[in-house]
Amino acid sequence: MPPIRKRKIGSTPQVSSKGRVKNTFGKITYGCKHQDEYKRVKIRGKVYGVHCLVAVCFNLPRRSDQCTVDHWNGDRDDNDVENLRYANEVEQSKNRTIPAKPA
Repeated sequence: MPPIRKRKIGSTPQVSSKGRVKNTFGKITYGCKHQDEYKRVKIRGKVYGVHCLVAVCFNLPRRSDQCTVDHWNGDRDDNDVENLRYANEVEQSKNRTIPAKPA
């Protein structure tokens, strides 16, 4: 099992490679699940998806056409850096486990 790595977000908050976030008060959390099933955290009054923080903080490789962060295994609770990748809409649609809602 690889060691857990940490990266700072700005000056104080940190995000781990396992998808945990440590806020400015030292509290460690996996985030709160929102209606869209993604875990989110609030940092300095702004809400962020934990999967997006992990992708940005650990510099996941990204092509110019890839504008979203995808979970390889389809589990939105699994924000481990090894389970995340940048993807475009076509790549993400191939990985969906829940049918998309009609528009």
